[in-house]
Amino acid sequence: MDRGGVLTTQGIITMVVVLVFVWGGFALFVTAAVKRERKKAAGRDPAAGDWRD
Repeated sequence: MDRGGVLTTQGIITMVVVLVFVWGGFALFVTAAVKRERKKAAGRDPAAGDWRD
């Protein structure tokens, strides 16, 4: 058996899966943060310049 090839393939697959989970989690976090910021912004006066923290 070519264990080197198998391990390399498993390593690549593992890296891809990890990247997908990391990017997916990051995207969900950013989306939630944006929604939270928009809710905060909706309750403030953007013209007053206090809509950013």
